[in-house]
Amino acid sequence: MQISRRHLIGTAGIFAGAGIWPKIGLAATEAPLVVKIALQDGRVVMAAQIGQNKPELFMLDTGGFTNLIREEFAQRFRLSPQGAIRVTGVGGTALSELYAANNVIIGQAFRQNRMDFIGTNAELGSNIAGALSASFMTAFDTDLDFVKGELRIHPKGRTDRTGLMELNARIKQKGLGSDKIFADLNVGGFSGEVMLDTGAPGDILLNGSASKASGLWNDTQPYMPWMSGGVGPKRAPSRIVRAPKMQIGRFVFERPLVRMLEPGNHTSYFGSKGLLGLNALTRLHLSTDVKRKTLWVAPNLAAQPEASYPASGVWVDEADGGLRVIDVGTGSPAAAAGLQAGDLVVGKPISYFREMAFGQQISLNVERNGKRVTMDYTLRDYL
Repeated sequence: MQISRRHLIGTAGIFAGAGIWPKIGLAATEAPLVVKIALQDGRVVMAAQIGQNKPELFMLDTGGFTNLIREEFAQRFRLSPQGAIRVTGVGGTALSELYAANNVIIGQAFRQNRMDFIGTNAELGSNIAGALSASFMTAFDTDLDFVKGELRIHPKGRTDRTGLMELNARIKQKGLGSDKIFADLNVGGFSGEVMLDTGAPGDILLNGSASKASGLWNDTQPYMPWMSGGVGPKRAPSRIVRAPKMQIGRFVFERPLVRMLEPGNHTSYFGSKGLLGLNALTRLHLSTDVKRKTLWVAPNLAAQPEASYPASGVWVDEADGGLRVIDVGTGSPAAAAGLQAGDLVVGKPISYFREMAFGQQISLNVERNGKRVTMDYTLRDYL
């Protein structure tokens, strides 16, 4: 099972002056402002304090056009509602509340008199109160340093880029909200522009047209079924596969995990056909060059964990009397055991499939064509 992060890809009705970036006279300081960051559950997190409330963790989301806050924290902090706005994502369109937050301190490095947040009920991660938008990388020259665990903001600009190389990348305004970072990517037969998104899990996410061009969407290649969701009630059939390699600029990454929307799904990520996710980005040191609208990078030579994927090998949905199997991944232990789409798994909660891990022994009671059979198998890494 896979529960995916939302992707807000557009909005209507959001007004100007939304407080997306803290305008607090940063140009008055020569030294960089340093915000401590950490990696937690596949997120880049930092501490932020709103008003007199205790500091909470917020994730850095360079794919976000504005800041987000979970509704429970908006209520806890007693933020002031500013009216509903319409947001659109993979799952359709929904209305969300816009909140104003006063006296926000980010990482004990700087203070903002007011910041605006869009309310969300999405599960952003354990103990994460909200998300900070792409402006935290694109309003000023900013370093994202995973080795030192620092986000360094250079109000006067960063002049010394020794040890960095310029990437074929662009910082630009697409849609409403913050400027975002885009770069050229090659994976399989796909070559095109993707957005750099620290809020996206894994290595790569491709939309339907890019997945078709990649040649990686086929029933003969091992895959993990995945249902992409987010804003709105709909879910988009998707897959996770492993590609031989991907290339961004001079950098080649071996065996990346590629999450793909099914061919025909033309979801656009602010005009691009995909996302370069956090697992890939942690392998680089990133430094934005706002004046030249580009990005400088250097390899992160620290050992990097391989991107992970759900272990079950199947997608199930709740049905009367059990769990209906929607898809079974080619090459998975579940497929080898004989599990098929349309089967009804009885006696198991849906959380059982969400919590599966490699090496786990599985025993399922399955109903098919009025007959019940037991299927036993062991989960393994098959991609």
